[in-house]
This record gives sequence, structure tokens and C-alpha cells, in this order.
Amino acid sequence: MSRFLDDDDRVFLVVRLDDTDLPELLRDMKWIDARNGDVDRVANALMGMRGNDRLRAMQTTLDELGIQMEHFPGYGVLLACPRCGATVDKLKGWSQVDEVRDDTYAGARCSECGWNDGGEI
Repeated sequence: MSRFLDDDDRVFLVVRLDDTDLPELLRDMKWIDARNGDVDRVANALMGMRGNDRLRAMQTTLDELGIQMEHFPGYGVLLACPRCGATVDKLKGWSQVDEVRDDTYAGARCSECGWNDGGEI
């Protein structure tokens, strides 16, 4: 901790995860309250952002890097195969109807490694 106190280029952040009393040394410091589990609010506080600024920054980064994503019903958003890392153009959506249960299932499949996952939609 002394390295942080002696170096103006470093930031020391205190994040409270529960109601445990803070050590005396930290009691007068500003801290981020993460006790209620609001991950978005904590992430914004850690990054010094408000509202949707963090999401806009993430979108800008994805655009600048040319990262492509696609939503696959039954699975969700993918930007690469979770198993082999193949790009989204190698992922194909699928769907199947279970006539007996009258349910529809869908997901994504990787043409490179054969990974396959999905669920009921």
C-alpha cells in the first residue's frame, strides 16, 4: 500500500464487498460500495464513468477493432467460438422443433471444431 501512497501515478481503490469494518487506515478514504451486487454501477465507478458511457466506450472499441458479433437465438451473443476461437463467420445458427413437446430449440454450431450449444426458445 505504501507504493500507492508514494506514487502519484497509481490509484488505490477501496471496494466494499460486505459489512466488515474497514481497517482504520482506510476509513477516511473514498470507497466504492459493492455490497448490493450492482455490478454495472461498480464497473462505472471503477472506470470513472456515468450512465451508459461504459457501454458506449465498449462499442467504440469493438468498432475500432473491427470485432464482429452475432446474436444466436437459443444461445446469445457470440464473437467467436468458445472452444476454438473461430471468428463469427464460422458460426452457423440452427433450430429444431420437438413436435412431441411442441418446443423449439436453437443455438450455434462452429464449422471449424464442431462445437455446438443452444437451448429452448
